[in-house]
Amino acid sequence: MIALSSPGPAPVWLGDQPGQPIAPRPTGDISFNAGTSALGCPAVNVPLLAVEGMPLGVQIIGQWHEDARATAMAAWVAGVA
Repeated sequence: MIALSSPGPAPVWLGDQPGQPIAPRPTGDISFNAGTSALGCPAVNVPLLAVEGMPLGVQIIGQWHEDARATAMAAWVAGVA
């Protein structure tokens, strides 16, 4: 399966500011990766897209125990993009 790696690009993060609460998710929303992690399926993220100059990846999701196949497909996608 092919899907976006996240619902959008990572937010611009200027670092934690002294005296302010620590940012809970400075690198973005994990919702598009949580399912594959919970199922133990391989997901290879390929940095193919950008939104307003910020990277947005595409993930190749494979079947359980098909890590090598998912990685090979991701390498092919990265090579032809």
